[in-house]
Amino acid sequence: MSKLFRSPQLTKVWNIVRVSWFLICVVVATAIGAYYGYNTYGWFGAVGTSLLGLIIGTIVGAAPQLLWM
Repeated sequence: MSKLFRSPQLTKVWNIVRVSWFLICVVVATAIGAYYGYNTYGWFGAVGTSLLGLIIGTIVGAAPQLLWM
């Protein structure tokens, strides 16, 4: 059973899933931040909250176990 989890194909799929998760988290958090900021504060708010969304998306994307806490 342990050989199955160490196979190169499974490792490659796992890496693709992790990179996809990271990119989706960053893009979605940035888009939500920009949308909220633009509707609430205008252009400067869109820039500020999208940067905040970028930071939060990076943290959640890099460490998904934070969602379970």
